[in-house]
Amino acid sequence: MTGQANLCAFPDVDILAPALRTYIAQCEQAGLLRHDVFKIAVSGGSLPNTLARALLAPATGPADELHFDKWEIFFADERAVPLDHADSNYGLLKKEFLDKIPADQGQPIVHPIDVQHLDDVQELADQYEQVLRITLSLPVVTHSVRVAFVATGGGKKDIMKAIFERGDDLPCALVNSATGERCTWFVDNPAVEGVSYPRKGFL
Repeated sequence: MTGQANLCAFPDVDILAPALRTYIAQCEQAGLLRHDVFKIAVSGGSLPNTLARALLAPATGPADELHFDKWEIFFADERAVPLDHADSNYGLLKKEFLDKIPADQGQPIVHPIDVQHLDDVQELADQYEQVLRITLSLPVVTHSVRVAFVATGGGKKDIMKAIFERGDDLPCALVNSATGERCTWFVDNPAVEGVSYPRKGFL
């Protein structure tokens, strides 16, 4: 591990989104060069909406073109609920992002949980581990080629202070420590108001 996590703060989500798109485009290009596929694991919450704002915008040039037909999407966390349930991260991603991808841009391969095992959470987890061939535990996440977090809104201030100033053995703080410069945070200014941690520009 070298250096420390990159904290990139933006005035608002409208400015954050294009930077996030550029970052993901760079990750995609690296993945395609190495494996001819781009594998990404996503979570829920407000992330699908932010991804949609970033990734559904028109490309500004070759550097941020995206090839969704080369994507495989996994879930970093998921709830044991039907895929059309209001609490399903898959359902949220589908509604906010997947269903809005233009037909001519292709569709990613998406790996949701197997709803046949909703009544047995351990079996559900075991089955998803087979889909991944790994489980998204802390050691696996920290060995990712790149890790990105997106946090927006003033409601995140307290948790961001805990992560960046105290650590508190929080999972995100542990990821920061283990991945160093491979970890990048995309945040808006309200989310890190009063947080004492050096900001970095994103190019």
